[in-house]
Amino acid sequence: MDELRRQIADRLTGEEKILECSGTALIRSNLAVEVFPRIFAQKDNDGLIPLASLEYVGDGVFRIGELLLYAHPYFRRSLSRLNNANDELLKSLLKAQETVAVKIALDTDMVGLASTFIPKLEHEYWWGPMFDDELISMVPGVTRHCANERDKLFHAINWTDFFWYSRDGEHTFEAEELRDIPSFGYGDDLYGCRYVHSIIDEASGIVKHFDGAVKEYTEEQMIMRLDVDLSRAERDAKYTKLWRLDGHISVPLWKEIITHHFRDNHLVGEYLGGRENNPRVASTLVLERTEGDNTVGQLVRSSVPDVVPRVPFEGTGPRIAVSFRPVHETPHLRTIIPLETWNTENSSIEIIESDTVEIIKILKRGNSSIELSPGSKFYIVEDLYTNFPLIYHKDPNTMKTTILAFQELVSIWNESADDRVININLSFESGAHAVCISLLGHIRDLQPILEVLFNACDSMAEGDYSWCTRIADFLDQSYPESVDIPHLQDLWTSNGRLCIKRKLVDYTRYNFELATDGSMKYKMEIPKSEESLGRAITSGSLRVCWAGWYTSKCSKCGGEYSYCGCSKYFDDNTHEVMTTMHPVGFFWTDRLA
Repeated sequence: MDELRRQIADRLTGEEKILECSGTALIRSNLAVEVFPRIFAQKDNDGLIPLASLEYVGDGVFRIGELLLYAHPYFRRSLSRLNNANDELLKSLLKAQETVAVKIALDTDMVGLASTFIPKLEHEYWWGPMFDDELISMVPGVTRHCANERDKLFHAINWTDFFWYSRDGEHTFEAEELRDIPSFGYGDDLYGCRYVHSIIDEASGIVKHFDGAVKEYTEEQMIMRLDVDLSRAERDAKYTKLWRLDGHISVPLWKEIITHHFRDNHLVGEYLGGRENNPRVASTLVLERTEGDNTVGQLVRSSVPDVVPRVPFEGTGPRIAVSFRPVHETPHLRTIIPLETWNTENSSIEIIESDTVEIIKILKRGNSSIELSPGSKFYIVEDLYTNFPLIYHKDPNTMKTTILAFQELVSIWNESADDRVININLSFESGAHAVCISLLGHIRDLQPILEVLFNACDSMAEGDYSWCTRIADFLDQSYPESVDIPHLQDLWTSNGRLCIKRKLVDYTRYNFELATDGSMKYKMEIPKSEESLGRAITSGSLRVCWAGWYTSKCSKCGGEYSYCGCSKYFDDNTHEVMTTMHPVGFFWTDRLA
């Protein structure tokens, strides 16, 4: 950082902020324009710069002497500088400049140091569409392709409009993706939607113009845009052009660029007739790998029907998700925020799983304060899965103590050889956002990663996300290459966190009846068409567990266990004695407590 400051000392005002973006960088409004005046003097009316005047080094970064200049932040995932650049799109634009004139938008605010450049690797699988090269044969009109639930969840895409029309001997194409979730790079109330525009000469069939942009909608504009198709949409959205090609553009290159511009949007290839063309991607999911007569890795419990939670198996490593959320307004250093609710006919109750009580006890024994969200209620599930609530912290240093508490609890469970899978959710404030870290895995896989996360807290300064790389490196070095089992969407939630998803027993389907004597005995009828379910229950590999409200006493002090200072795990001759149980639901489980 000292070297970067020395290189551009005459341009510094003291308002610059540090950002790690494929290298060490400083950011301030118009900083890059001031440092590279000759580069930005070439901009056209759309603010685009000739690509031929730049030396691309990768990951959306250009080298200018000993400094780095960056592509516009809208080239990055979620339109944010914190994410990876669309490297494949930029490489395609570089290839295009061999035959046509190419211009792109640059980041006017950020400057980096060339000696610190480290390219980021991204292993998102993607494929190019294979369709008819006769673009002028495309029928005029609007076609809308809607996203499936997975793409809505992971890529926030609702649908994509494709619009062809003819005018004055030109066949024009427009495409725009729509979303109903604000873009992270914008804040909480702006929606960035990717868009392309192209002109094909009808006489020759030659693509002579092609540009890509991001349209920026306010919430009100987005609501209105979602109500109409592209042909009837108002042209009042703010428009940021990212790249432009002029000349004789080949159709294969046109297809390549449009595919990469709409990275993660599979609807584009679907519309243009794309088909799977990658032999590495299997058409069916392989649940077990075998070598000779030996099964390699216990990837599935083949005897258990698909009604139990889909979670990583011991030894395959934990799953970790990092997301950015709005800051939670609280005066407390540490606050428990429920992530689950139990809905009844008359109310909705925020609920917290009972194992959270042990984390509270550990923290209070260490004289660390923790606040419980008002109105929340503890509930119990009779299995060895736990979704812990979000524990929100004012700063990373406070979070270190919470991580230590989880380390203590996980360690005692491991000493008992428990076959537990848990989900831990932690969050800390970092500038204008809260960073949320969600971990999910078997407790024997979580114990080492908690130590890594604890040590990483010291480097969690605002704008410094190098700790993410350290955690990723640890996972790479500690675990074999993972088969995607379970699929990420089986663990992911729409708020960016991971979750163990239990499945309720369908009372009507199985004529489920609970005993009336106050015990937890039940009876149910399994249809003949579901013999595998009946066999799993008979063998004991599948059980039914209850969930609900409870009260309990401490065997040592006689007080209410949830609020006394004793612990059944850490104190001798101490037990939690259930005094009342009120089941409100029953789940399938393969890990009965």
